[in-house]
Amino acid sequence: MYIRHRHTGKGGRLDVILSRKAPDFSREDIKRAIREGFVTVNSDVVTKPGRTISDGEFVEMNLMRFKKSFYQNAAGYQSDIEQITQQIDIIAEYPDFLVVNKPAGLLVHQTHNPHDISLVDILTKWYPEMHGVGESFTEQNRSGIVHRIDKDTSGLLVVARTEHGYRNLKQQFKNRTVKKEYMAIVRGTLSSAFGQITYNVARSKTDHTRRTVVTEETPKRQYSGTPRKAHTEYEVVAYGTWHTIPVTNVRVWLHTGRTHQIRLHFKAIGHPLLGDKMYGGKWEKYESPAVRQLLHASRLAFTYNGETYDFSVDIPEEMKIVGSG
Repeated sequence: MYIRHRHTGKGGRLDVILSRKAPDFSREDIKRAIREGFVTVNSDVVTKPGRTISDGEFVEMNLMRFKKSFYQNAAGYQSDIEQITQQIDIIAEYPDFLVVNKPAGLLVHQTHNPHDISLVDILTKWYPEMHGVGESFTEQNRSGIVHRIDKDTSGLLVVARTEHGYRNLKQQFKNRTVKKEYMAIVRGTLSSAFGQITYNVARSKTDHTRRTVVTEETPKRQYSGTPRKAHTEYEVVAYGTWHTIPVTNVRVWLHTGRTHQIRLHFKAIGHPLLGDKMYGGKWEKYESPAVRQLLHASRLAFTYNGETYDFSVDIPEEMKIVGSG
C-alpha cells in the first residue's frame, strides 16, 4: 500500500505535502517516516522533511511498511502503559469531581493514534459514572475534561464526575477564576527575578499541532486565524544547574490559557523550557538530556458550591536542580 503523489504547481515542503495525503498521522509522524527512509522522491530515498518538492516531481511513501513500524513501536509504548497508570495519583475525590496528579507521558484525552491510552480512558474505567460527562457540550471521548495540560507536562487536573460538576467547573475556567500555578525549568539564567510576558499567540500556518508568537512584524504567512492575547507572569525560584546545564527554576502564573502558552512565551524571551523538543530549537531536539519539557502544574485552586479548594503537589524528581538559591 503506497501513497503516490505527482506534484503540480508551486513548490512545497515534503512533510507538509505528505501530511495532507496521510491525515491519520501527525506531521511529526510524517517527519519520522521521512527520516527513517519510508519516502522516495523520483524513486530516490529522501530523509530530509524540509526538502522542497517542485512541479512535476513524484513522491511515494510506503505506507504499509511505515504503519508496521509505527504500530510495532506503539506496542513497545503499550508495554509502558501499566507503569504510567501506576503513576496516576488521585489527590482528592468528591462526588462531583476528582483532582488528579497526571504523570508526564500520558495524554489527557485520545488523539488520532488508536494505540495511545489517555487519562480519560483510565479514569472512566476507575469511575464508570464519568463516561459521557460533558460530551453533549464538546467533542466525544473527552468525558469529564474541563481543562488540559500537554501530554509531556505533569501535574494537577480537576476532572468532572457529573454533568453538574462539568458545567460548574467549565464556567469557572471560562471566567478565568481558577488559579493555576506551574513550575518550570528554563534554559539559561533569567536576568529579572520577576517578569510579565504578553506576546500574542496564533496557530502555525505550516503545522496544525504548533502555535506561534505573533508580533506586529510577524508575516501573515506564518500563522492562521486571529492572534489571541496571552499573558504570562513569572518569578524566579532558584538559579542553578541541571546535568551541568545552567538553568533557572521559575514559578509561573497564567492569566490566559492559550495552547502551549508557557512554552511559547519563554522561547520568545530567549529561555526555552529545558527538554522542549517542539519549541526549544535544534539543541533541545537533538542534544538535550531532558526527555520532555520540564513543566509541572503544581497548584490548582477554585471554589465549588461556596467552598474553596486549594491543591498543590511537589515537582517530580527529574525537575530538581542543583540550585544556588
